[in-house]
Amino acid sequence: MKKISIQLLCCLIFIGLMDCDTKIRDENVQLEVKNAELQKEVDSLKAIISTLQQTDNYYYQMAVNSRQNKDYDKSNKFLRGLIERFPQSEFIGKANALIIINTNDIAQDIFERALSAQKLERFEESNELLKQLLADYPKSNFADKSKRVIAENQKQIEEQEEAAEKQGSDLESPSSASIMTYRHGTRGIRSLT
Repeated sequence: MKKISIQLLCCLIFIGLMDCDTKIRDENVQLEVKNAELQKEVDSLKAIISTLQQTDNYYYQMAVNSRQNKDYDKSNKFLRGLIERFPQSEFIGKANALIIINTNDIAQDIFERALSAQKLERFEESNELLKQLLADYPKSNFADKSKRVIAENQKQIEEQEEAAEKQGSDLESPSSASIMTYRHGTRGIRSLT
């Protein structure tokens, strides 16, 4: 009797497992169908996005968004793409104006960094930034100001060099320097003036 109940129990477990296996297979088939439907939706959305990306409005909006995030170079990239791909767009006038504004903002940022370096008496660094500004943005509102600051920096650099030369010659001249000498094991200071 015990043997029969164990066999009956094993049969019930086997039938239960077969039923679970069938349910799992059915669920897998349903999941695969849903996955295929979702993939079709994703592909459809990608096609819509790609179509939207081929409009002048998309390029202009991306440029405005980049500008709002203070990424002026990226904004100009979208604006130039708009001008190149859609030369008859209603946004061309706005795009050209925004390129000028972005470019001026970039130049202003470089100019302000150069002024900060100048205030810290890092005149060479300031000049490098200003020369970059003049090379990259020669028509910006900051071109003339940059030339004036470069001249000021150059004057400061020359004054620093003259002061360094004078200080170096003062150290070498025995007439104005105190010289340390050692006599008989004691340290004595003698001024030669």
